[in-house]
Amino acid sequence: MNFKRIGETFLVFLRLGCFSFGGPVAHLGYFQEAFVTRRRWITQERFADLVALSHFLPGPSSSQVGYAIGVEQPVAIHVQTTGASVDQQRQIRRELAERDFSPKGIIERLTLRTPIFERTAREGHVGRANLPWEKAQRSEPIITSHTTCRPPKRVRS
Repeated sequence: MNFKRIGETFLVFLRLGCFSFGGPVAHLGYFQEAFVTRRRWITQERFADLVALSHFLPGPSSSQVGYAIGVEQPVAIHVQTTGASVDQQRQIRRELAERDFSPKGIIERLTLRTPIFERTAREGHVGRANLPWEKAQRSEPIITSHTTCRPPKRVRS
């Protein structure tokens, strides 16, 4: 463990947290200056990907970017495999390991750079089957290859 790097990271975020004023948009500017320009911990392209992805997540975009800086892949992915055999669970892990869950990978897989603002403003962006993030086929290869995996039964109270 590199305690010097951890201490430096802590101090940078402490300084940004204490002295950054102006709301989420201003914080993004402070993050860009601190992490892209001054320290070069991340590239401009990665920062832009984080900002773009943060707009699809709940909460202030600066909070989402702050959480994601320094994390190339997600820390944890939870997949319910109740009823799956050990071999099926191993296969699911292998298939998930082959997918790119980085911000850039998510943006490319969901084609988030495609301009669809007029359509989503008019029709909404949740529950529309023709939008890339609503398409179920992204999980079908894993689900269909493990047909014995069933979701847990719901218990009525």
